[in-house]
Amino acid sequence: MRKISLVLGCIFWTVFITRFAYGTVEVFKNPSLALYMIVVSDKTGSPSTSTMRDLRMSFYLLLVANPNAPQYWGRSAFEEAVAVANFAAIKKLTPLVNEKVYLLGVQLACHNIDTDYEVLEYLFKARGEQLLTPINFCKTANLD
Repeated sequence: MRKISLVLGCIFWTVFITRFAYGTVEVFKNPSLALYMIVVSDKTGSPSTSTMRDLRMSFYLLLVANPNAPQYWGRSAFEEAVAVANFAAIKKLTPLVNEKVYLLGVQLACHNIDTDYEVLEYLFKARGEQLLTPINFCKTANLD
């Protein structure tokens, strides 16, 4: 019985260390994908969880992650933050994205009526836009 638990323990730790090492290597190989995945991850949770996510995003950006780079389904990390209404990610990534990606994010926010323009208001505030209102902007802007 003791040998079985020793073997199972060795297998568990081998798998755990291998997965940890593989994940670490993947983060360094493609920090933009890691940034995208942390943005996609559940945006709710305890304050410590959101603090850890914020630290991870900062770390990935330090590793030269590109929030403009398209990942899965052709969306960038910034666009995905807008799509899932991840306000912490929007706040951190808005100053870093180029104009084209910002407009794609605004377009997503205009078409997402479930958020009731809350995301769009947040985007304008994060970008420093004082005079734009979401309803007028989405009605008058030719975003398609």
